[in-house]
Amino acid sequence: MRLLTLWVAVACGPDETGPTDPTGPGARAEICDNGVDDDLDGDVDCDDVACSAVCAEACVGGIDEDLDGAVDCEDSDCDGQCPEACTDGRDNDGDGELDCADEDCDGSCPEDCNDVRDNDGDGVVDCWDSDCDGSCPEDCLDVRDNDGDGATDCEDADCDGGCPETCEDGRDNDGDGGVDCVDVDCDGQCPEVCLDGRDNDGDSDVDCADAECRGECDADADGFDSVLYGGDDCDDTLPDVHPGGDEVCNEGIDDDCDGLIDYDDPSNDPGTLSEFYVDTDLDGYGTGGGVIGCSASPGFSAEKGDCAPSNPDVNPGATEICNALLDDDCDGFADDDDPSVDPLTETTSFRDSDGDGLGDPLLSRQDCIVPAGWVVNDLDCDDTNDNVGEAVAYLPDLDLDGFGAGVPLPATCDLPLPGEALPWLAVDCNDADPLVHPDAVETCVGGVDDDCDALVDEDDPSLDPLSLLSMYMDADADGFGDGSELLRLCELEPGFVLDAGDCNDLDAAISPAATEVCNEIDDDCDVLKDDSDPSLDVSTRSTFWFDRDGDGFGDPALSAEACTAPVNYVDNPDDCDDNDASEGEPLVYLYDDDADGFGAGVPTAPTCTRPGVKYVLESVGVDCDDLNPLVAPDAIEVCDGGIDNDCDALPDDLDGDLDPRTATEFFDDDDSDGFGWEASLELRCVADVGQVAIAGDCDDTSGDVHPNATEICNDFVDDDCDLLRDDGDPSLDLATRVPWFPDNDLDGFGRLVLVPVLACNQPGILVDNDDDCDDFDPAFGPAIAWQEDADNDGFAAGPISALLCDPPGPTWGLPTLEEDCDDLDDDSFPAAPEVCEDGVDQNCDGTDIACIPCSEVAEQWCLDKGWTLAVGGEGEDGNIVCTNDGSPASDNCDPCGNYNVVVWVDGSDERECPGAGLGLESGTVYGGHSPCACGGAMAVCDTWSLSDCVPD
Repeated sequence: MRLLTLWVAVACGPDETGPTDPTGPGARAEICDNGVDDDLDGDVDCDDVACSAVCAEACVGGIDEDLDGAVDCEDSDCDGQCPEACTDGRDNDGDGELDCADEDCDGSCPEDCNDVRDNDGDGVVDCWDSDCDGSCPEDCLDVRDNDGDGATDCEDADCDGGCPETCEDGRDNDGDGGVDCVDVDCDGQCPEVCLDGRDNDGDSDVDCADAECRGECDADADGFDSVLYGGDDCDDTLPDVHPGGDEVCNEGIDDDCDGLIDYDDPSNDPGTLSEFYVDTDLDGYGTGGGVIGCSASPGFSAEKGDCAPSNPDVNPGATEICNALLDDDCDGFADDDDPSVDPLTETTSFRDSDGDGLGDPLLSRQDCIVPAGWVVNDLDCDDTNDNVGEAVAYLPDLDLDGFGAGVPLPATCDLPLPGEALPWLAVDCNDADPLVHPDAVETCVGGVDDDCDALVDEDDPSLDPLSLLSMYMDADADGFGDGSELLRLCELEPGFVLDAGDCNDLDAAISPAATEVCNEIDDDCDVLKDDSDPSLDVSTRSTFWFDRDGDGFGDPALSAEACTAPVNYVDNPDDCDDNDASEGEPLVYLYDDDADGFGAGVPTAPTCTRPGVKYVLESVGVDCDDLNPLVAPDAIEVCDGGIDNDCDALPDDLDGDLDPRTATEFFDDDDSDGFGWEASLELRCVADVGQVAIAGDCDDTSGDVHPNATEICNDFVDDDCDLLRDDGDPSLDLATRVPWFPDNDLDGFGRLVLVPVLACNQPGILVDNDDDCDDFDPAFGPAIAWQEDADNDGFAAGPISALLCDPPGPTWGLPTLEEDCDDLDDDSFPAAPEVCEDGVDQNCDGTDIACIPCSEVAEQWCLDKGWTLAVGGEGEDGNIVCTNDGSPASDNCDPCGNYNVVVWVDGSDERECPGAGLGLESGTVYGGHSPCACGGAMAVCDTWSLSDCVPD
């Protein structure tokens, strides 16, 4: 359709339009829809190049309206309005598919092996077309190399399992688990295997009977086959070991293969036996009579002569040392008597001629035992004079107290002079004070260490006790201490005093300085207290009255002052008649109106005479209702509508003294069903909240369970509390039973029957549903909802059926979690491989991914494997080399042990390896140092997708 542009003429002034009388081409502008050649260039309207910006291609008529050099269907503006042209890279018919991707082009394009279309029009589709050889799975019966690996049918490893076994190709052709010579089909064509029970080489001899196996069956060539090959040679590595061999002592070898070793074998050669002796101390030497054997048992030795069987340090191989006459080497001589004694263990001694215990340094000898007249020191100044001993280095004694200190003086044999002290005496700790020295007496003198023992005053056990102060604990800080808390120290301690006269050190008011008062306490610590202490403060005495009749009440006319009551005196003057013990203090009375023995109202004033016959003592108790003779403090509380019978302010149920005989039995009814729990019995006057007077509830947590309830089907609950449940209770409400159906295939789904079994609980193998589509096949369960998958790609998008036992049709299956975005295209479904920029959303993500150069795809493939990248390589364009130095060969599929992987990125670089017969193809990864490494033994490692890239 031609697009017309409406132009609106606008009047212009003379200065806006140029010359008013144009002459020649271009003097005026072309108007594109008036049919006039306005600019006089020979072209009218949309045929004029000046109109190319506003005119659209009409796609018919053979005119280039938009002047872009393309006419009608050759113009891309006409895409969607023209037949598909299969070689122009455009979507001419507007169906979303370009060129050979459009089915309109089938018959004029190369065969596409994955689109289920006959692209080249030869009548064969996809992998059935020979044009697809090299990109399809191998078909083992069509005499073609479908997968392009150079191998056809049974020659291809993909056909293993369905072909006859070939014995030299390293493959399991027939799929029986045996490869080449391991396969029994190859017997007669392979070297003999010596342990498989087969005649591999076809010479009629099997395993060890075959000459080829003799070197393996009888490895030591002793004429006996190994037990590993069915023979009786127990060690086929030693020619001297075989049945009939000579058994000898040789550390556990069974020389004659009879199961007995060394001395345990009666046939052992006696010439190889040895004698062994008991070695109790395990020092390598034994004693006693020997025993015969091949080797020493634990606790035995081949050497004898041990003279001390329980001492491992004493034996013929030991060294004689000085050690209290012990014969270490068992030669019959000990210490000094043994010429072989170790001199390093002997003692050096010096001659002591004068017997002063000091030796002559000029005369020495070595012995184990120092002889008489010899000593182990060489300190004698004169060994001829026992009065002269070793030289002495005296200490300076500056304070002449007999004890020295400081640097010793030069050693001399002379006696000490004044001012010199013997060095073996204790050192003077203060050589400037003659009163301070090791022989002094420690006293309390202000922290001085008098006796030089590094202990001062009380810290020194030798302190003179006469110099200590006696002090006493003053706990109440009254200036007087407790005589029993004695402490003797050099200085007075805080909290202690020197006076020990306090008789109560826990009360500061009691001390020798206190005043004696009436309180039954010796306040002034004079051993006298209260009235017996002449120093008593008489103002603290009390008044007492004489009690003549002994009734506890005194005569107000006779009194005395004292700290405590004298004999026959009391602390009150309240006696009504002190000559009559029956007349005591004045009493208080209450009026008893109901004559029950207890009064009420206003008490009388204390009186010695009862006011009247209806008055009772207040002390008996107060009546809470003096008009009711049944109410009194000594009455019994009963249930009577809230009356406080015993006057304790607690009526009826509030009184713990309630007479239970007047109460009623009540039970807790927690579920409010009118029946209580028997175990909750309580006697009360009035029911508490939640209590009832009827028991019998067997479940007080459920209001539906009680003796008046109806038994129903409900998982063995005893609804009516009669100890019978569900089907076992004759009173069951039959309307609550449920139907049960047979389940013959035990799949949990039952079969519909006209008369199901009615019961509360499951009887036998019956089930509670009739949903089974086929009750004799456990593979069929209940009816389900199906969904149509029109293209059978595993993802449905069609409608969902009602619940049916069988799918409505062949394309119906279970509903899928993800819905197919094109249920008529089996290449389009969620997670399908996406082909870049083909106009189709294969993976249903809503987008068609953009293509990127194949070189970038290949480079990223290398990087994803963590390999270093080298662009170019091998001198060929269009490839990428991933360098994988240092990785195992198995990581890059290189059978030659090299470390490079070549990725070909376009289809133009296809070459043949000499002698290999293996072509290199775009999109395949090959391992090796070069494309033809190892004599053409190229390894195909992996394939990377070409679907998301365009050729570089």
